[in-house]
Amino acid sequence: MIGSTRKSLVHVLRFRAPEQPGIYPYVCTFPGHWIVMNGDMVVAKDEAAAEALLAARQPTVVKEWTLADFPEVETRRDEPSVMKGMQAFVKARCNQCHVVAGHGVNLGPDLVESVKKLQGRKLLEQILDPSSQIHEKFQTTQCVLSDGRVVAGVIVKEDAAEIQLITNLLAPQAVTRVRKADIDQRIASKISPMPQGLANILAKDEILDLLSFLEAGGYQLPDHLKSQHDPAHKPK
Repeated sequence: MIGSTRKSLVHVLRFRAPEQPGIYPYVCTFPGHWIVMNGDMVVAKDEAAAEALLAARQPTVVKEWTLADFPEVETRRDEPSVMKGMQAFVKARCNQCHVVAGHGVNLGPDLVESVKKLQGRKLLEQILDPSSQIHEKFQTTQCVLSDGRVVAGVIVKEDAAEIQLITNLLAPQAVTRVRKADIDQRIASKISPMPQGLANILAKDEILDLLSFLEAGGYQLPDHLKSQHDPAHKPK
């Protein structure tokens, strides 16, 4: 283990590995760290058995949820609900494109800013039906070129001569440049780049906890732990 204020090895952890086949999760137990500091130790006889264990653990669809399934939307701000909501945030893979309270990958709209406008039922609708309201900054544009090709992506930059698009939000560093002179038709998509049905692997209570997590702005460290969380903090 390396301390946050140290550059050298300070501790070595040793443990006895389990003998029974299975998947053994491990996490950093500092509050809030588990969402990005975690892993699985897979114990199996061979690689094929390990792959079978991992495949069997993949989330399954609970239900194809619609807004009609939630006649009432009640969220909570207590710590257990927010913590369970953070688990749902990761389980539904929201952290692949969104950041909340420093957790996740910043490829989509800032959810902290979004929940200032969307709360309760409106926020739930955005989760269950991403195309109901598309953030203009993340709207996909289709460009039909004069040679018949179609290039679709999110516009990140535009000038008089060309537009630059990210065709895959999971690879934001890959930018496609298209000359405006080569564009025959330009169409703003009415389909959100956020995949439909991400919440279908969650139970109803998990979805409500997810809303609680988002509305709370994510998990916040207790005041008495914030100084310990700061790498610049040097204990006396």
